[in-house]
Amino acid sequence: MLQNSIDYIRLSLYIKDVPQIREYARRRRRHAAKAIPDNSLPFTDAVSLIKAVEVGKPNSTWELHVELKLGKSAPPIRGSIFLPRSMSKTNKFLVFAKGEKAQEALEAGAHTVGGDELITEIANGTFKFEGINKCLATPDIFPAVSKIARILGPKHLMPMAKRGTVTNDIANTIKDLTGKQEIKSDKSGVVHLGV
Repeated sequence: MLQNSIDYIRLSLYIKDVPQIREYARRRRRHAAKAIPDNSLPFTDAVSLIKAVEVGKPNSTWELHVELKLGKSAPPIRGSIFLPRSMSKTNKFLVFAKGEKAQEALEAGAHTVGGDELITEIANGTFKFEGINKCLATPDIFPAVSKIARILGPKHLMPMAKRGTVTNDIANTIKDLTGKQEIKSDKSGVVHLGV
């Protein structure tokens, strides 16, 4: 008798839970339908709209937000893309080089070029980083540059071989970096990019 009543209780609990699960699924579907804003467009329609609006404003910057479907344990997306035109109005390069490479950097359009004297100036705190947004170094002076990594790192100016900013080919690197745009996704997997 007791066993039958336990089965009956289990069965009644199961029957009562089914409508709640269905209601939860309905609520979830309604919420997902509201998640897409009214002013969002498919990608091809958005591009055609931007082209139409750009006729009146040729030098405008558009902000692009791309939502990526990343797994829970996936690392954030980082990288760089090459655009046909530079998005930054003024690229100011800080180049650590000596001798012939320093002259090559100046001819390529670097804003500030120096060697050991520039490193000591930055270490003392007398150098002003006004408008400098890129930093390059040659491999021969890179060990000395790593001594001021605590100053350059927080400003996102520390040259790294992985990023291609530690190189002997300074002129071509400056030319390439003027059209290069860094991309990075945030914690929720959205890439924000000014185009």
